[in-house]
Amino acid sequence: LSGTIFHLKKLDLTSCGLGPQGIGALIGAFGRGFGGPNLQALVLAHNYRLGDEGVATLMQGVVGCAFASQLEELGLGNTSCGDTGMEAIAKSLCLLPGLSRLALECNTEVRERGWAALGEALHRCASCGAKTHGLSTACACSGDAEFRSPLACLRHLFAQGCTGMGCVGVEKLYVGLTKAPALEDLVPSCPPTHEHVQRTRAR
Repeated sequence: LSGTIFHLKKLDLTSCGLGPQGIGALIGAFGRGFGGPNLQALVLAHNYRLGDEGVATLMQGVVGCAFASQLEELGLGNTSCGDTGMEAIAKSLCLLPGLSRLALECNTEVRERGWAALGEALHRCASCGAKTHGLSTACACSGDAEFRSPLACLRHLFAQGCTGMGCVGVEKLYVGLTKAPALEDLVPSCPPTHEHVQRTRAR
């Protein structure tokens, strides 16, 4: 991919067989200007070869793109993302201030560690923000009033079929989401673990 498609608003690469190498090529194209500054939706669902490496490469690259502050939808369902990939997503949240739709469904490899990292990042982002300087976006943890919290836009979080969330993951994620004032759709649909059932009964 070369050249700039200035008015492109959505890029849907669902089920394209992408792996880490393909994501590297896509990020390289973004770096050369493909997609322009107006991309609002990036969907890579059902590219199960991505794994942690592909997801981490994607997140590291996307936050440096011209469209990072405008991105509203990120679809990473069924990408074989694990804890390391989820930690990369969590780390990048504060650099995607316009994100309103985050789809992570069917990533069964993500366990408690990954979901806890996401929850902690959501909670932390409530007092954080991002500011755009030209074509680069910088994280600002100072709580400056002129910065906009990424959570101000988050409306939809999809995590159905993510069976590895566990008690700690659920609890951390819940605490983080209490800081998301615009949240409208939360779809975890995770079957409770035996440990969670026992703890609930004990209460």
